[in-house]
Amino acid sequence: MTTSAAPVTTVAMPGARVTQARVLASEWVKFRSLRSSYVALAATVVALVGFGIMISAVTASRWSHMRPAEQARFDPTVTSLRGMFLAQLIVGVLGVLVVSGEYSTGLIRTTLAAMPGRSVVLAAKAVVLAVAVAVVASLALLVSVLVANRIGLALAGEPVLRAGVGSAVYLVLVALFSLGVAAVVRDSAAAIGTVLGLLYLPPILTAMVTDPDLHRLLERVAPISGGLGVLTAWSSGFLMVGALLLRSRDI
Repeated sequence: MTTSAAPVTTVAMPGARVTQARVLASEWVKFRSLRSSYVALAATVVALVGFGIMISAVTASRWSHMRPAEQARFDPTVTSLRGMFLAQLIVGVLGVLVVSGEYSTGLIRTTLAAMPGRSVVLAAKAVVLAVAVAVVASLALLVSVLVANRIGLALAGEPVLRAGVGSAVYLVLVALFSLGVAAVVRDSAAAIGTVLGLLYLPPILTAMVTDPDLHRLLERVAPISGGLGVLTAWSSGFLMVGALLLRSRDI
C-alpha cells in the first residue's frame, strides 16, 4: 500500500513579497543556526591550517637531511596546502547537509510553502554556502601560508597567490558539487556516499588502468584530477538537475 505525499500549499502573507534578498536572508539565518555549519567550517580551518603547519614543520626539520634530488623536487606551496585532501571531504559533507538536513527534519515543506520559487531557494542555498566556504577557506589558507613562511618554507610571489586562490575556488566548487548531489539524492547517507565515490573513486580507477587512452580519459573527466573547469561542469550539472527535480517533485 502506498501513500501519496501531502500537497504543499503556498502561504500568502499580506504585504510580504518573496524576493531574492529575502530568500537569501532566510537561508543565511538557517545556515548560521545549525551547529553542523560551525563544526564543519571549524574543522575545515583545522584541516587546512593544522595539516599545513604539521607537514611544513616536519619538512623544515628534516631539510638538511634530505638528498639533493629530494630538495630539487620539493614544492613548498604544495606542502603548505596538504590539508586540502581532508578539507574537501569536510566541505563536501557540509554541502550535503545544507540540503539533506531539511529533508530529514521535514523543514523543506515549510521552506517551499513560504518560498514557492524552488529554483530560487536552491540558488540561495548555493550562494550562502559558496560565500561561507570561500571566506573561511581563504582565511585558513592565508594563515597556513603565513605559518609556513615563519617555519622556514619560502613562500612568496604569484605562484603562491595563484595556488591559494585556486585552492579556495576548488573547495567552493566541491561544496556546490555536493549541494547539487544532495538536491538530486535528498538522503544524507546516500548523498555523502555518492560525493565520496565521485571524488575519490576515479583517481583510484585511473591508477589501476593500464590502457593509456582510457587513463587519459579518466583523468580528464574525473571531478578531482580534471581541474577546475571539469569540476565546475560537474557542479553545474548536478545543480541544474537538482533544480529541475526540485521543481518536478512533490517535495
